[in-house]
Amino acid sequence: MRPSERFGLTGALHADKLAKKGVFAGQSGKERPVGGLVLRHLLFLRSSLGRTVTESPLAQMTMRGKWAEGIEPRHFHWIVKDSLAICERPGGYGSQHRRVRRIEEIIWIKQQHFNWVISHIDAPSNLHNYQELDVAHLHRPIIMGDHLAANLALTYGELSTILDAGHKVLAHHEELGDKLCGYIAGYLVWSGLIEAAPRAVTVIEHITSRQLGPVGRQIVAVAASIDRPAPESA
Repeated sequence: MRPSERFGLTGALHADKLAKKGVFAGQSGKERPVGGLVLRHLLFLRSSLGRTVTESPLAQMTMRGKWAEGIEPRHFHWIVKDSLAICERPGGYGSQHRRVRRIEEIIWIKQQHFNWVISHIDAPSNLHNYQELDVAHLHRPIIMGDHLAANLALTYGELSTILDAGHKVLAHHEELGDKLCGYIAGYLVWSGLIEAAPRAVTVIEHITSRQLGPVGRQIVAVAASIDRPAPESA
């Protein structure tokens, strides 16, 4: 059974409804006060899900040129086939980053019909290229420290809303490292796709062929401690 069937509305839309009342309900059923940020954030997301995108002149020009098919981003992996994928930052990271490859990889993303690209990089890298090439995108840095749980709860609810709407998502960080892999493993636990945190870690390690370090495991542990969305009341 899909998480959306078990829990009714996803966490994000549930928070949207309750935010109008100034409360948020966790798995325990207890309601806690929340601010207006969640409401504004989710109203923007809801209004964006069904939008129609008009291609810019740059997008039209490049799609007719030699880059029509683009190049697959480095370390591209499906987490949920034809629904959720991850990769390295398009164009590479650090000294390996190349502008031409960045454009080619973004074109590939567009050609694969991804509805949303979610950048988890701290800086707004690549965002202007997504805009120029008419690729719908969100900038959601992974905030470590005291605010990690709140950051995960909000962004996991948002991701769940997008995926439950049938949209195809590609998430990336600078590199395919602990932050991104831990974040995605944490989502698998939070959403109920995988029940146990150790199993989620094993699955992500198998998919990406890399071991999850302390930072990634910390993110998974925090994600496992967050209340899941409460079921929609009849």
